[in-house]
Amino acid sequence: MNGASIHDNKTTFSNGSAIKVAGENGIFYFNSGEIYNNENNNPSGVGGTVYITSKATINMKDGIIRDNKVVTGTGNLSPGYGGGIYIVGATANLSGGKITENEVSFSGGGICALYDANVNISDDMEISNNTSVVFGGGIYASNAIINIDGGKIFGNSTTMGGAAGGAIYIDNARNNTSITSLDISGGEIFDNTTDLNYGNAIAIGYGNNINFNLKGSPEIKGEIVFFTDELR
Repeated sequence: MNGASIHDNKTTFSNGSAIKVAGENGIFYFNSGEIYNNENNNPSGVGGTVYITSKATINMKDGIIRDNKVVTGTGNLSPGYGGGIYIVGATANLSGGKITENEVSFSGGGICALYDANVNISDDMEISNNTSVVFGGGIYASNAIINIDGGKIFGNSTTMGGAAGGAIYIDNARNNTSITSLDISGGEIFDNTTDLNYGNAIAIGYGNNINFNLKGSPEIKGEIVFFTDELR
């Protein structure tokens, strides 16, 4: 995608209100342009604005994913995930551009990564001012691998009382036989919030086989909390 825009789409049927890429030969190159004002209201839940699945790949070097909503199901805790990008068993290489001002009714305001997803965040990538109700205002990951060696994650929030992980929340509650991993070796994380300060920077949730590694010289401002004693 080079310079185009995808906007003002709505779906109540499936995952991916703007884009869906599936299969190991599926690659979405996002070099410039905007994806904005899309909305997923699937009554059965889940969601995603840009939906990458089944061994597909997104390579984002620039461009903006902004002001999208995933408000699915019914009630205050309806299962909406992945306001910007929803990655399931696929790969996201994010080295530039912005994922900003997106909103979900459950977890992963900016990015949701599940079921053997791989997310690599580097260089000038910005994940900012996204909102979730429960977990991971910026990023929510479960049974996934997240590598951060650059970029900025700031201004993200969770809104429900007792919610956690203003910038990042990881757990392995979905598949305890596989690994969830968060490796941070660079970049900046700052000015993220939760209602009760339960990990306004990072929250490590429940489940076995969770790796959390800090190395190099990342700049992290805010609280890191651990809800598990099962770290590897």
